[in-house]
Amino acid sequence: MPGAHVALTWMLSQIPAPLPGTLDPRVAEHAAKLSLTSHSVARLFNREPHPWNPEERYALDVEIDALVAHAYGLTRAQYEVVLDSFEVLARLEIAKHGRYKFKEDCLAAYRRE
Repeated sequence: MPGAHVALTWMLSQIPAPLPGTLDPRVAEHAAKLSLTSHSVARLFNREPHPWNPEERYALDVEIDALVAHAYGLTRAQYEVVLDSFEVLARLEIAKHGRYKFKEDCLAAYRRE
């Protein structure tokens, strides 16, 4: 890198992530529900713990995934390529459900957004 000083804005522009403020607020809300499941952790953030519910966790995970795909500006076709890159997950889901359920659910959530 040239020079002894690197501007923070330049460094941030090099990170392949959505710009601050471009993520849908539901991402943070859902992440809190997924993260704050124990009383001790919730207490650290002065929040109430969220009960562990596998079906709800799956739905929140699917929606977060689709919202982040939108934040990155992915087209549906590009998002499908990303989902297809998780070959182990695809094999496990096909073995369990007879189809790549997570991909189907994520693409459905992507269309809803």
